[in-house]
Amino acid sequence: MLTVKRFLELSPFYELKILSGHNGLDNIITSGNIMDNPDAIDWFSVGELLLTSGYFFKDSPELQNNIMKQLKDLNCPALCIKPRRYLGTVPENMLKLSDELDLPIIEVPYGLSFSKILGRIMEELSDKYDSLNKKSLDIHSRFFNISLHGGGLHQISVTLSDICSSSVMLLDKNWTVLHWTDHPKQPHLMSEYISLKRKEIPFSDDFIRSFPPEFERLQKPVMRHMSISKFNASIPCTVIPVYFQSKHYGYIVLWNPLSALNEYSYIGLENGAMAFSLERIRSDELTRTRNRIRRDFLDELLMGKITSKETLSNLADLHGINLDLYYTAVVFPVSFLNTNKNLDIVRRNQWENTKVKQVLNHFDQLASISPQVEILFSRKKQIILLLGFSNDNELNQIKLLRQYIQEKLDDVLSNFTEISLYATIGKTATHMSDIHESFHQAQETLRLSEHSLSTHLNNRIFHFDEFLLQYFLLENIEKDTMKNYFKQTLGPLHDHDLNNGSALIETLISLVSHRFNIAECSRDLFIHRNTLLYRIEKIESILLVNLKDAEESLKLQLGLKIYQLLDL
Repeated sequence: MLTVKRFLELSPFYELKILSGHNGLDNIITSGNIMDNPDAIDWFSVGELLLTSGYFFKDSPELQNNIMKQLKDLNCPALCIKPRRYLGTVPENMLKLSDELDLPIIEVPYGLSFSKILGRIMEELSDKYDSLNKKSLDIHSRFFNISLHGGGLHQISVTLSDICSSSVMLLDKNWTVLHWTDHPKQPHLMSEYISLKRKEIPFSDDFIRSFPPEFERLQKPVMRHMSISKFNASIPCTVIPVYFQSKHYGYIVLWNPLSALNEYSYIGLENGAMAFSLERIRSDELTRTRNRIRRDFLDELLMGKITSKETLSNLADLHGINLDLYYTAVVFPVSFLNTNKNLDIVRRNQWENTKVKQVLNHFDQLASISPQVEILFSRKKQIILLLGFSNDNELNQIKLLRQYIQEKLDDVLSNFTEISLYATIGKTATHMSDIHESFHQAQETLRLSEHSLSTHLNNRIFHFDEFLLQYFLLENIEKDTMKNYFKQTLGPLHDHDLNNGSALIETLISLVSHRFNIAECSRDLFIHRNTLLYRIEKIESILLVNLKDAEESLKLQLGLKIYQLLDL
């Protein structure tokens, strides 16, 4: 064991002079390193004797004090300074802190090279690596057995707490809580200081932002203090990112260790991080498999491939679906605003896929507090909702169903400003075996809503019943027949617009959408009432019709449906 006292007694170092911190002579040295800038502290390991010229902190007493405190947190055994070149003498504030922290400051003579000091330290330490390797193998075996026998996050957390003598938090890559373990000797539970709830972030934004850029790739522990203003406390936290095979799985946090971390603690953290990543891989694969089986079932259900009610009953039991309810299919197509237009195609697709998952997760959160039965999943850029309710439920009324969907839309859009979202609804299926018809209707409504007479209005919810006429036309009448009908009814008006650059057909569309209400239509078109009346007279004179005649109006409305369906 190499202590600071033993280090000073080595033959090459008789010129070294201890200036302060004499009570730290028994501090243990495990390695050596050179410190040339303040950011390098995040890269140092426990027990490293640090060598510096002091250049980067020579003009800042505040930085000098911070460096000393951070080195103490890192369990640095001693700080060796070569002061002659830049400092002249070691500042008094550093010497004072050295005595308070029991962190020795050693003066290095100008002619002694740092490399010679480091080389001699490594020679002296070479004999101890056999015992260190044995302890490392023991720690590795403990975590290997956890992974082998499926101990899960709980056992990983408990083992880390034991090895490191600290309370432990396991977080995902978004800093949300997965699991935690309070060390039995801690005087206070972590929950007394911070909110510990699964899927919630326990740390402040300032704490998270204090870590280096791309911290998840650092793959080494970094120490920070968590300020708890409520208790006027500063809690030391050692955080290591869990990063394996170019994928980030989360973070391990040691909360308020009972004693200074040593090299065995760091070995425990490294092995714990490996076990954590393997557990996350296993969990993710199980989730993917479970979701794939569920998705395959739902895909077959929505395609109408499950025709046997006995098969459907067995699969519904497997996936926890209540067949006694009525179900309505609702499709939420997700489109994206131009917030990520500077990204290349690959990164933009990744961003959009991630955003769809986030929207789906938000829908899941809303479903968890809803009294209704909701089956949610995504297909490409769509969120699919199968909404289940009993026959006597108020949602059996289309008006109330629309209100229910509107509340969901409003909530999601208020949380995701970078997307556009609306909903299309199929007719209610009285049995799950018929849900494919409701889904087909919702998809048809999605297609037909793009040509709706009212798409220019602020309408975000479309029901299949609103498009029965369009659906009937497309399913039963040939396109050539519809084109001929359009030419006979609205052909002259269409030709007039093309030849004169007018917008009489658009005016007629607005009139129909607003039920021939002159005031509403003029506001919609941003024109004066008299201008609209002139256009109405023009339309009637070109088509030789009276728009107030119900029969004539019906013919024209049918022509307008065809105009928008065929995108003429």
